[in-house]
Amino acid sequence: MPSKSSKEDSGHLSPLGLRRLSGEARAKALAEPGPSWSEWAKGTAGKMYVGLAMLILDALFWVSLEESSLRLLTVPAVPLGVYLDYVLYSYLWARPPKDIQKKAQFHRTWVHPFLIGKWDPEYKAWTTGRAMKDATAVPPEEFV
Repeated sequence: MPSKSSKEDSGHLSPLGLRRLSGEARAKALAEPGPSWSEWAKGTAGKMYVGLAMLILDALFWVSLEESSLRLLTVPAVPLGVYLDYVLYSYLWARPPKDIQKKAQFHRTWVHPFLIGKWDPEYKAWTTGRAMKDATAVPPEEFV
């Protein structure tokens, strides 16, 4: 039978089978809770689910072209669909190039259709004119 101190250090299981944290581990988890739900949904989960949705829609579109009498349109539809997926991904999560510090320096191209994605963590800084070099840097206005 394990001693009481080892049980407290490792935590014990709840009726649902989830590990309950004890003392120091619980305080550490509460002090650093991680990203908010909206940050998680626009970041990690959004990239995964939007990518999955694009894959499903592309497959449905291409299969419908194959099954119909429009088989010749399938060949140009594949690169067009991949490019449209890239444009949507860039619209949401594009990162600004390293050498660009201002919006005036950016010129749209086929490869870089957007300067910064709408769901990018630095989007608010770019739209307010405070382009930060480091995403973790604190803007000087917060100290005034």
